[in-house]
Amino acid sequence: MMELRGVRVHNLKGIDLDLPYGKLIAVCGRSGSGKSSLALDTLFAEGQRRYIETFSAYARQFLARWERPDADRLDGIPAAIAVRGTPSNPSSRSTVGSATEIDDYLQLLFAKIGTIYCPGCGKPVRCDTPQTILKQLKQSSETKIQISIAPPLDISRNIFETTWKERGFVRGSIFGEPFRLDDGGVPDASYRRILETKSKANASLLDGIEQGSDPQLFLTVDRIVVGQTEDRRIVDSLESAMQYGNGKCFVGNLPFSTRLNCESCDISFDAPDPKLLRNANPSGDLHTRLLRDVVRVDGKTLADIDATKISATKIFFDSLRISEPEMFVGGIPLEQIRKRLGFLEQVGLGYLTLSRPMTTLGNGERRRVELTTVLGSSLVDMLYVLDEPSIGLHPKDSEILLRSVKSLRDRGNSVIVVEHDEAFLHAADRIVEIGPEAGENGGRIVFQGTPQELLAAPESPTGRFLSEKRDPKKPPKRRKPEFGFIELRGGTGNNLQRINVSFPLGVLCLVTGVSGAGKSTLVQETLYPALCERLAKKSEVPLPFEKLTGEDRIDDVILVDQSPIGRSGRSNPVTYLKIFDEIRNVFAETPDARIRNFTAGHFSFNVAGGRCETCKGDGSVTVDMQFLPDMFLRCPDCNGKRYRPEILDILYRGKNIADVLDLTIREAFSFFRGQAKVQQRLKRLMDVGLDYLRLGQPANTLSGGESQRLKLAAFLSTGGKGHCLFLMDEPTTGLHFADVAQLLDCFESLLDTGHSLIIVEHNTQMMHAADYIIDLGPGAAENGGRIVAQGTPEEVAANTDSATGAALSLV
Repeated sequence: MMELRGVRVHNLKGIDLDLPYGKLIAVCGRSGSGKSSLALDTLFAEGQRRYIETFSAYARQFLARWERPDADRLDGIPAAIAVRGTPSNPSSRSTVGSATEIDDYLQLLFAKIGTIYCPGCGKPVRCDTPQTILKQLKQSSETKIQISIAPPLDISRNIFETTWKERGFVRGSIFGEPFRLDDGGVPDASYRRILETKSKANASLLDGIEQGSDPQLFLTVDRIVVGQTEDRRIVDSLESAMQYGNGKCFVGNLPFSTRLNCESCDISFDAPDPKLLRNANPSGDLHTRLLRDVVRVDGKTLADIDATKISATKIFFDSLRISEPEMFVGGIPLEQIRKRLGFLEQVGLGYLTLSRPMTTLGNGERRRVELTTVLGSSLVDMLYVLDEPSIGLHPKDSEILLRSVKSLRDRGNSVIVVEHDEAFLHAADRIVEIGPEAGENGGRIVFQGTPQELLAAPESPTGRFLSEKRDPKKPPKRRKPEFGFIELRGGTGNNLQRINVSFPLGVLCLVTGVSGAGKSTLVQETLYPALCERLAKKSEVPLPFEKLTGEDRIDDVILVDQSPIGRSGRSNPVTYLKIFDEIRNVFAETPDARIRNFTAGHFSFNVAGGRCETCKGDGSVTVDMQFLPDMFLRCPDCNGKRYRPEILDILYRGKNIADVLDLTIREAFSFFRGQAKVQQRLKRLMDVGLDYLRLGQPANTLSGGESQRLKLAAFLSTGGKGHCLFLMDEPTTGLHFADVAQLLDCFESLLDTGHSLIIVEHNTQMMHAADYIIDLGPGAAENGGRIVAQGTPEEVAANTDSATGAALSLV
């Protein structure tokens, strides 16, 4: 049992909690209530800290500075692994294969059991060992066989004979005629003939073994009789022949070599090395002869594997059978490849290829790719903390992912998911709800128990919502497209199947469908840039389409996507909405600041003057952990406050600038009473459901949905005019049911003032509230890109071919 006592991390109010091992535990509650503070900042942080204690002395020397979660007692926390809610920003070279580590295992497998095929003649090139040669001899019909070498020549015959005689060689043949080194030696004329032949070929006289495929001078190593000579003697003789023959020998008339060499094309190859098989490795070129299309396993090259869909690749490796010796060196990588491909297919990504760049994937697809590395591990007795794994998933895909998450638990691990998804809540062994509200009004245990008990808990906001869903309700009043339609004809980008779409204006229009159905392709990569071209706005080139009409019905189009508002901790909600300028002015106008000649610039942590120079206003310092990821520790000088002590001495209504940055949006709205400009913009943040965020929360810690709603608040604060079409991508990301209701109120305000909304969305609560739904599918990739259903939610729910309709029929 994991025992937590008196946990006070962030807004948690000294909570006590007992969590059983080996269970799937869902942590739910309103945004900002303290879910992540419990799951990530307490359980995962303590599990990680304890794991690091097992590391080397170099790593442990920093543990005294590693902050323990603020709690009276934390007992029984296992080593922990976390997948956070915000997908990492992939590099331009990152692919599905590299992100899941499948590429690493493929390179290892191909290097260990792959066969090189000569690019000249296409024949397999293999290296020989005494054991493989012996096996071949036993399968041969010949019995009396001579093992020999073609020795390198010396310009002097006497030196040549003396050298090889001292090494124990007596017999040989030259141009088919036998000789003995202890009885006359090599015939003089024949020896000169070989030297002259090689000289004319511009060959090194000392490099005879490397020249040509038809040597005429041999020295006998041994004469054997297959079936009568002991295997040990044959192997010893072959080893001696390889040693003295520079890796090459002759058994009868057949050449054998320990090196990879195509005799027909006279091309040599380096031994396969995983590093040389990397797609981006500069060594994997013609110079090394180890191209990705040269090494094959069961006829497939790495290039073939990369270009094949994951579902087909899984079938190939599941059916791949390798020999027992190959299993000894290739069994582990093959097992990992099969397992990780299986998880990619389980989470609904079988339509991707391993070479697909991560930058081209949607947030939901990226999350599932990142989860594959975790799900594909074989660890047991671990604590897995998953922060909203269902983000970006259609309800149909959530059910698929849920099965994979359950498999983590079934292997003997403890799994904690921070989730709002109904499927996860119903499937959990135990539910812990934090709340009841956000910020200072949250941080308490509202409920803990089974999903069935949750439905009967009147104090639980989540339980009330789920219970109310079971009661049939009259559908809300649907808006009509009073401003007409924008029509897109002949869309063929990516997987779109030359579709024709009519987008209604003046209503809440949702574009739905399973992951990979083509939603982002249609809305973000085709419709948005096409409208920008017509409205003379700068944008990317739209994907192919035939015709667009109705753009004259709108005055502007705004894409509110999930890209981060900033990649560093210096950007935050108040800097993004320009509220910080007003706040700094408020502090600069205080009597104490004016006496000390502090200007508004002194209250900025981005420039020298008032900031802490030890951390340059970051509030933390970076520690290079060498073999581990960098560690970020609270600045020892400013204690994370970002400012110099004399700046922190300046108070406004009893708080300094660092205290103010630590306020939530809702708390700040009350604190700055009388400051109309500040309150006006803070109100916009509250309108889009971000009242729980802290003013100074780093932008790189915001989820995609939070970043999106922040952008929407920025537009609302500028008071945009005219008929604007908003295009949004899953704005409900990370929101509790109550928060979604608040966001819908914000959308209603936009629609009431004459704007239009087209939203890519999976949330069933949002679907039910929509005026119009355009459902793409029915599947992903080439099985998607079509309109499966369209109309009101009731009309889509009645369509038996629609996965969205099936989800809506349960609402």
